Amino acid sequence: MSMPRHHFSKRALFSGVLVIASVLLSATPLFAWQGGMRPIGPSARERDLMYRELGLRNLERVDRRSPEERRLAMAKIKEDFKQIQVLNNDVMRSLSSSQTPDYKLIVKATDEMKKCALRLKTNLYLPESEKDAKLAKPQDEKHQQQLAPALSSIDSLIASFVANPVFKSPGVIDVQFSAKARRDLDRIITLSERAQRIARQQRKTNNQTPE
Repeated sequence: MSMPRHHFSKRALFSGVLVIASVLLSATPLFAWQGGMRPIGPSARERDLMYRELGLRNLERVDRRSPEERRLAMAKIKEDFKQIQVLNNDVMRSLSSSQTPDYKLIVKATDEMKKCALRLKTNLYLPESEKDAKLAKPQDEKHQQQLAPALSSIDSLIASFVANPVFKSPGVIDVQFSAKARRDLDRIITLSERAQRIARQQRKTNNQTPE
């Protein structure tokens, strides 16, 4: 089975982790602004005010955590940021190395990827944009009812998430990049659930040993 693969070098993997760690250690939420990043018109100015208000609320939420809570959250983000990539690589490697997918591995890995994405979404305090709330179902929804396309989409989403500029420059984060990271995580969660369900069904059909 031929699948697109996004394997990450150790340097790329841990550089993202270290950036996230520096963000949490300074108790700065992943939400900030830089002058000149967006044109200031009447509607843009209103959006800026709203985003700043949301950012202050996020900052208050972070500041309410004790140093120990922030340390634990940082450790969990580092762990999940790495683990979601490792799990995805395991799945893609399994698919490409065998004609019959290892459904047991896929069921377990997609469950863990979903958990990682849920924790990252919670611990990173990523904002939900107005576009997210109105976002329609993707056009390839029907296509992703099959296992291989669903896993391929997860692979691409994880690659998009870890490469997001929001993790490159802590303290100067564009709202659109933050919202994009949240959308990627939301889709990873949804597709992981779907892939897990499909893998379970196909596992029964192929009479593979249950977990």
